Amino acid sequence: MNQRVFDGFLQQLTKLSASQRRRLHNQLKTQETDDGAIPTTLPLTMQSDAAEQSIPSSYISQTLNRDTTQQAASNASACLRERLVEVMALSLRYWIQTTRTTKLELAEQSGLWTAVADKEGTWRTRTLNRYLQVSTLPQNPRWRQVSQTAFFVLQQCPNQAPQLRTELESKLKNLERLLQTKM
Repeated sequence: MNQRVFDGFLQQLTKLSASQRRRLHNQLKTQETDDGAIPTTLPLTMQSDAAEQSIPSSYISQTLNRDTTQQAASNASACLRERLVEVMALSLRYWIQTTRTTKLELAEQSGLWTAVADKEGTWRTRTLNRYLQVSTLPQNPRWRQVSQTAFFVLQQCPNQAPQLRTELESKLKNLERLLQTKM
């Protein structure tokens, strides 16, 4: 790589955000050779062409910004999913602790979740159960149902566990804030 290309590349690196530098560092890190040497070529998004002319800075920034935007959207979606599970699990925990009843009663009393009897006659809350783990959360979760459940629990439960109630209120506000930024 000649000095002109290196200087242009270095100038572009100084304009990158911290997350973009981290991403580039990870790309370079994964390209290390077996003996630990630094690769002689840059990632495809930053390589110069055969004539050793540098890629226009606008192309590099557009590529990095597009990738960062996609990654940010993916992170926001994952964050939303985690927050939904947190709020639902905390709502259920607060319900069980303060009312001394089960999630079946929560489903029946709130009217937000269905309870069905299986072949053996055992009542189950299959849909509600899916909202208690990120791995089982539906692809398009019903965030309104989760927030309505939390509001129902806060309204119906006696204030016997103030610390848990405060935590639930805080998580619910965080979820609402996240939903507002996503919409």
